[in-house]
Formats: sequence, structure tokens, C-alpha cells
Amino acid sequence: MSTQHLFKKSVSAGSASAAMEKTIGAVQDVLAQTMEASANKALAGYVYASESFDQERYTMVSDTMDRLSERLTKMGTDLGLESFSGSQLGSAIGAAIAISDVGAFAKTKISSVNVKPGLSADGRTFNSVIGMEGLADAFEQRVAVENFDERDNRNAEVLSVTYNLEAGRQNEFGETFFPTVPVSNDNVGVAVSIRLVTVFEDFKRSTEGKLASFNRRNVVRAMLDHTILKNEGTRVVPVFLAGNANNNANFDVSAVGAYDKDLEGETIRTAPLKFNQVIGDVIGLSSTQALIDSGLMNNGDTLDPAIQLDAIYLKLGADVLKMRLNGLAKTGFIAAPEDDSRTQVLNFDTKTLNISEITKQFDGSDLVDLVEVKNQKLTLQLGAKVTGDVSVSTGQLRVYALDLHVLHVFNEDGEALPLTSGIGQTLSALVSKTTSFVGYDIKAYRSNLNRRQRGQLLDTTVYNQIWTVPLRSPITVPRPVNSTSQTDAADLAALIAATFVRTSNEAVTTLLNTAEQLGEYTAGKANVEGGIAPDMFGVARFLVKPTFVGLKIDVNAVINSISSHEKNKDISAVLISAIRDVAYRAYRDSGFQAMIETGAAGISGNPTIMVGTDPMTARYLIVDGDTRSFGPDFEFKVVTTPDERMQGQIAVAFGYPSQGENSLNPAHFGNMLWSPEMTLVLPMQRSGGVQKELVVSPRFRHIVNVPVMGWIEASGIPQVVTSRVPLHFKELP
Repeated sequence: MSTQHLFKKSVSAGSASAAMEKTIGAVQDVLAQTMEASANKALAGYVYASESFDQERYTMVSDTMDRLSERLTKMGTDLGLESFSGSQLGSAIGAAIAISDVGAFAKTKISSVNVKPGLSADGRTFNSVIGMEGLADAFEQRVAVENFDERDNRNAEVLSVTYNLEAGRQNEFGETFFPTVPVSNDNVGVAVSIRLVTVFEDFKRSTEGKLASFNRRNVVRAMLDHTILKNEGTRVVPVFLAGNANNNANFDVSAVGAYDKDLEGETIRTAPLKFNQVIGDVIGLSSTQALIDSGLMNNGDTLDPAIQLDAIYLKLGADVLKMRLNGLAKTGFIAAPEDDSRTQVLNFDTKTLNISEITKQFDGSDLVDLVEVKNQKLTLQLGAKVTGDVSVSTGQLRVYALDLHVLHVFNEDGEALPLTSGIGQTLSALVSKTTSFVGYDIKAYRSNLNRRQRGQLLDTTVYNQIWTVPLRSPITVPRPVNSTSQTDAADLAALIAATFVRTSNEAVTTLLNTAEQLGEYTAGKANVEGGIAPDMFGVARFLVKPTFVGLKIDVNAVINSISSHEKNKDISAVLISAIRDVAYRAYRDSGFQAMIETGAAGISGNPTIMVGTDPMTARYLIVDGDTRSFGPDFEFKVVTTPDERMQGQIAVAFGYPSQGENSLNPAHFGNMLWSPEMTLVLPMQRSGGVQKELVVSPRFRHIVNVPVMGWIEASGIPQVVTSRVPLHFKELP
């Protein structure tokens, strides 16, 4: 139950304490029904003493928790309270177990941080609870035991359960951005684990002991950067060795010359192959330095049968053109119908080679002798015939240029021009089947059946991140030393209200701090591909690129409405357009979509755009459910907070508010970790006197899982609403 609900009850029931008394009484009945057995009163001892936590006790604890959850839920319905969230029920149940044996709870110590990585059923994520030494420090208080009366705490169990049931939740603003996740109170935090799949290149380790460069890249990033995952590692690229006569005889460098080709990070010197030349072994001719380093190729290296004529080079006058053939029919070497089964033949015959006004030379320069094709917007259509054969086992390759001629010359209106006169005759004279062919490229791959090349390597690791949950500043309600438990309800209501405000305000503080730190990081030089995201963010920083999109808008400066009744619509249009722009930019630049489509975070479906602002600004945003506001791809949720720091501020983030209640979702923007704590009435010695105090030290922490958000500073809205829009008229002479 939220504080707002508590105030509503105060109106109908007469006072906050009256409503709280009803709740306390109902909780007392539930605990009496559920925890009456002596075994149940020792639940804390069973849970915290893990060495004695056998299957029988596990079943008993599980059944008790289920009964508590059912009865607390029914209790809320009977009292007409708002539905308790999973986090509220989890907090209350945790408190009930802890308070069942205060001694076991207070004395619990776990010797050290103990993280045991594991994976959930989906094989992707695992959330584990960890503990460390020092829990009992919270109970080292100076208690005036000589004045201690056990009757003061006869309701400790009921008060603690009620406190955690009511306080284990923030306002709607906080719960939207940071859904509450209960953490067992015998632990100081949680460990979040995520499976990371990285890709890296094969490498040789240094004998000098130098750190090897793995150059790991997350496979999720490959959805954004196509160069990460490589497909061409077995590509056959003939290697041109300058000054080697035997090698050079296989190439035609008369018109094009040798050039460097980048093959997925390796630079290879190559050139067009020579027509009408028998190339004895194109496999050996393609021995790059990387292949030589792995050992000279042998009879185990063969060609993959999928071999194609990739391009032919034509010299037409002073112009050298590269005609790309990849994808054209009949460019493939196919199995010979009669011959060695490992021989494949080429029979390329086409009438669709076009030269038009957009054609460039092979090096990107403008046409020279064919310049009239561009000037007059002509289309020159050629016919060509090329044959050849290749052996996939030996690598012997032969390609013959048989024919090249002009079929048509079309003007810009599509009319065919005569080839015996005028420009048609001039262009035809540049084409010769004997001198125009000046080289060709093939597209072929090694079969790699002997696994000579391992290609890229994949590595799977589990990264663990620990979030500790600190004890926060205590909240105390002083009482006279002679007071009785009659004020328990009113005092508990005060504790709950104060805790509710503190956790809700902390959500805003965390949001503001994250915007500042994320903005500073993304503006720096460290936010590059492969850079390390700040450790202050959750495990999703390995799956997305930390992104912050900031925007400042002076609404008064951009509104130009001349009708008062249109002002609200204009303000709404400006703000929603800004939110839409910020959200889509953050979604695109961060790679959030890649994280979803690869399933790396164990979630599916587009996230919800969460928008947080003040009530004044929120009134200009379309109500929930109208998905047209932010486009057809996303649902959205607008929440408000009365916190003065959010006035004129609009926070934008992504999350899954409807998924994973009561559990940490690494794909949701953030979470609040909440550990149930006991409320105790303690007689304290202060300044020479003794007084009773109802005290609790809340344990909570707000964490950010996904370092992606947008922030809009909107100013000038009051001026638009209250000021009159001036109309400017031009005086006529």
C-alpha cells in the first residue's frame, strides 16, 4: 500500500493510525494462522543454517511461504487495500522468516563473498544472492538492557511484517524506472550473471611473454557492425608477386596493373588474371601470407565447387572498364557432363552488358573516349562470350575470351541508333574481341575440408557483477519511557511514510546522477567501439553501447500558434516530437535492437519507452495506450513525480515494466534492491536519560542495468500558456 493510499484511508477511517491498526490486526491474524507450529517459529534458523537445510525443511519453508503469500493477498482484498505487488509480498515474507528467530537472524555471519555462477533455464541469465561477513554489525547498538521490557516487542513480528509489506515499494515513478526486487536479509547483496559470447581472431602466442591481443568483440555488436563476423576467410584471391616472372605470367597488368585488396583485415596484392592462359594451380597462386604461416598447402586443399566468373576488364579506346558479372546467369563453372568428375566448365554468353551515362572507369575516373555516352545520355549494349574450365582438385584454370561486339546504341529516348554511321559507328569502332579483353576475376572459395583454417573463434564466458545493499540512515520514532504499545500503529505509519518518501526520492536522485555521469562518458573519447563502459552500470553494458541523448527545448521560442485554443495541442506536439526523436536515436545508436534480436539478455519483444517528468509537463503528453504518440513500434508509459528536481525535466529510458516482477531484469533500465528489516522498540540511553525508540534501518539501493537514456530540458511552457501571441502585419504603402 502506498503512502497515498494511507492518506486516503485517514479520511475515511478517521486517522492514519486507525487504518494502520486494522492492517496490523489483520497481519497478526495471518501470522497466527501460518506460523503457529513450533517448527515454523524456527524458519530463520533453518534458512540461515544452510548446512542443515535438507529437502524436508526446504519443503516446509516453501509451503509456509506459499501460505503466507496467499493469506496476505486475501487479507489485502478483505481490507479493500490496493493489490500488493510481488516485491511487497516478498519483503513481508522475508521479514516473517527473519523475525521467527531473532537470535538466528542477528547472529548470522557468512564468512566471505561466495559467488557460484550458474544459468537459468533459458540458458542466458542467472541471478544469485550472495552474502558476506558483517551482517550482525547492524545489531551492535547500545541498548539499555536493564530497562528492557520484552512486552515492548511482543508485536515485533507483526510490526516488522507490516512495515515491509507496506514499505517494500516506491511511488509509481520509482517503480517504473526501478522496479523493486527483494533481497534476502541474510545477504548483503545480489550477484547478477550474464553469458557473453565473444568472437576473436586466431593468433600465435609470443615467446617473449607479451600479452596476446585477443581483440574480442561481442557477437551482439555484429548485428550493428557487419565487419565483426567474417564470411570471406576461405576466399581464393590470386597473389601477385612483383618481379617473379613465373607468377606474373598468370596476370594481365597491361591496362589495370596490380592493386591491393583488403580481405577482412588482410591486405593482399593482386591483379586481373590473363585470358587464354593456362593457370596450372589457382589454389597455390592464392597462397596469402596468413596461409603460408600456417604451412604450405597440399593435396588436402581443394576448391569449393561454387566457382563463378566474377568480373571481366575491357579496354575500349583509352577507357578501361570493370564489368561486374556476379549474379548474372551462366557465370558459374558447372560440372562437366563428360570428363573428370572434378572438372567444371564455364559457358558464359550474354547480351546484357551495358555502358551508360553513370559508368565510370575501373578506378572511378571519368570516361575519356566514351565521354559522348555521358554527354548525349546514351546506352551502349554489348554482347560477350567467354568459356573455360577448372579442376576443383588440382586448381588448373583456363578462361578464354571468344567474342565481344556492340549490339545496340540507344539514345536518351530509347531509340536505337545506326551502328554504321555517326556516334554508333564511332563507339562500335572502340570494341574489339581481340584487344578489348584485358583480364578477369573469379569468385571461388577453398573447401577447407582439411580444416587448415579455423576462421574466427567464439568464446563463451559468464560475467558476474555484485551489487551490495547497504544499511541506510536509521529512522527513529522516540517515545516516553513509560509508553505502551498503544502508539505502535501511529508510529509504524510514520516509519512507512518516511521510508516511502526516501526510496521514491532516491529513484529521482539515481536518475539524475545517471544522466550526468552517462552524459559525461558518452561525450568523451572512451565511448568508442570496443571501449569499456563505466563499471557503475549493470551487465547490459556489455550488450549495448552506452548512449545518452540530451536535448534542450525552449517551447516558447518554437511555438507560433495564433489561436489560444490551439496552444495545448502545439505544446503537446513539440514535446512528443522531441521525446520521439530522443527515444529513437537512443534505441538506434545503443544497439538495443541487436540485444533483443540475439536474445543475449533473455528477453524478447520491443521495450516500453518510459517517460518520467513532473505533473505540469505530463499533462501535455498523450495518455497511456495511444501508441501513435511514439510510433507504431513501441508501447510507452508516462509517470510523474512531485520532486522539484524534475520540474521541466523529461527522462526517457527503455524497459519491460510488465515482465519479471519481483526479479531482476538485466534488460530493464534499473532496479531497486530492497532487503526486509526488523522494526524494534528499544530502550536507549541518551544524554544521561532513558527513552524508548521505535527504530528501523532501511536497506535499499537503486542500480542501473542498461546505460541507455535520453534527457530533455523543456523551458518556456508557462510563458506559452500565459502570454498572448503577437501578430505581425506588414503595412501597405
